Amino acid sequence: MCMMSLVMWFLFGTNIPEFEVTSLKVSNFSVTDTNLTGEWNVDMSIHNANRELAVHFATITSSIFYKETLLGVSSLQPFQVEKTEKADINFSLSPLNDAKMQALVLPQLAEDQSKGTVLFSLVLSMKANFTTPTMIFRQDSLRVLCENMPVSFLNAQGKLIEGWRSICLIHMHDGLTEYKDDFRFTGYYGKLEDSSFMAGLVF
Repeated sequence: MCMMSLVMWFLFGTNIPEFEVTSLKVSNFSVTDTNLTGEWNVDMSIHNANRELAVHFATITSSIFYKETLLGVSSLQPFQVEKTEKADINFSLSPLNDAKMQALVLPQLAEDQSKGTVLFSLVLSMKANFTTPTMIFRQDSLRVLCENMPVSFLNAQGKLIEGWRSICLIHMHDGLTEYKDDFRFTGYYGKLEDSSFMAGLVF
């Protein structure tokens, strides 16, 4: 991130929003070597610690991964978190039906479910506007990673293991500099290549 952006950041005291998955449930989950059905339901808490700025989130896409392979995608409605407030959101994802994905990962996914626990990762990408009542102070692109969340299964139903806290990591891009590709989607499968995030500024 360029020096001017850093000076603006510290001068005006802008805080990065905090994201935490508070619940992850999987329903009607069935996986074989050739087929995947079910639904992921996510509860997430977002905290805006800024004393002067609200944060408006828009153009939001959520993606669920097993290991490095994309399983499902959904779009979320825009929402706003007022200054010093917390907001709770809920959303669901349904599986993609992709023959190449099935051949690559479904046998291993089925094996993990049969053992009782599956690790899922959640990625959100969005636009964030930091605003006062009269102006947009800054605009950023956020990518949020909630990685390796352990879901315990009993038959076709699964839920996040009790006591697990999934505080998510954030990569920000302010429009003045290029992305550092801490993670990126490649190829037909939406593969998650690298999850080397920094919690906060990347420069």
